[in-house]
Amino acid sequence: IDSAGDAGKPRTRGLTATLQRLQQSVEDQRHYEALQQYKALFFRSAARKKPEAVQILQEGANILLLHDQNEAGLELGLLLVNHFRTTDPEASVPAKQSIASVSSAFKSNSAARAKQIKFLTEAVEWSKGQEKGKCGDPALHQRLAEAYDVKPP
Repeated sequence: IDSAGDAGKPRTRGLTATLQRLQQSVEDQRHYEALQQYKALFFRSAARKKPEAVQILQEGANILLLHDQNEAGLELGLLLVNHFRTTDPEASVPAKQSIASVSSAFKSNSAARAKQIKFLTEAVEWSKGQEKGKCGDPALHQRLAEAYDVKPP
């Protein structure tokens, strides 16, 4: 996965090597193992308040979705949204870009679309922030509407 668009967040050599091994696990069809390792790596990074926690979930969700692992990709995507609920309740631009990246990784078949809708529904709720009566981010609403509107091939 190309991480050039990851808001310039630095990567340690160890993290790069670990993410490459996890990508290889997915490519070798060891999906459950990779999912559990992505989650463990995320929880360790989040507990230490390291900025790469977001990158881990985003890259993990994207690679799993690329390999048609919709449930696993959704699981990491929902962890990402929940992480943002506590670390970025105001829905910053980089956070919304991470959400958009994961949303774009869902394929347009009906099984993936249902998972994408669930993911985006949670993302819209998060983007409402702490204020009552706030509607959420318009771009996320647009993505959600487009997910509902996709016609099967």
